Amino acid sequence: MTHHYDNPFRARPERYSQNMEGALRTFSRPGIIQKPDGTVAPAVIVFRDRHVLSVLTIEDAIRLSNELIDATERQIC
Repeated sequence: MTHHYDNPFRARPERYSQNMEGALRTFSRPGIIQKPDGTVAPAVIVFRDRHVLSVLTIEDAIRLSNELIDATERQIC
């Protein structure tokens, strides 16, 4: 079985500076997501500069953080 990490994404060299600058400006903060029924739930908000890139439920934030750690470990091991 082939996994997606067997064929890693290759960033284009002409976008190197843009990718590095974007990484430095990307951060997360705790937040709240309002559901359609009016109730609220805790969330994690991912920003680049002042722009919202993503609003994650706690479950999705944990999943993504685990995927980031796994990808990092595959690169350094």
